[in-house]
Amino acid sequence: MSECYALIVDDHPVPRMLANTWLTKIGWSVLEADSGEKAVQLARQTSFGLVLLDVNLSDLSSKEACSALRKTVGDGGMRIIAYTARAFPDQRRQYLSHGFDDVLVRPFSRQRLEELSTGCNLPSVEA
Repeated sequence: MSECYALIVDDHPVPRMLANTWLTKIGWSVLEADSGEKAVQLARQTSFGLVLLDVNLSDLSSKEACSALRKTVGDGGMRIIAYTARAFPDQRRQYLSHGFDDVLVRPFSRQRLEELSTGCNLPSVEA
């Protein structure tokens, strides 16, 4: 079975660490980026099935980062999820209009993360 790669993009290490732990537990091979620019560089080198992109990066806006990732890899199977501590309905609509596939609000459950992880054949992992 081929590996499924996920990218976590957040300029704060604790949220990256927590997301990495959960994604690894459900079968993803995880890489991390602490900036939008680094995320784009990694996307040029690795085929990601899933990207958790913090919407409050210090170097790029969420719209710029999502757009740059889409331009780098096209529309071929990479799900980009807006990753945030809050998302009111109007913010959620805005993220989706910027090209995000969905929104993940912290704190999140393993079940919600698994729901967003569709599109890659992950092995079944028991809790």
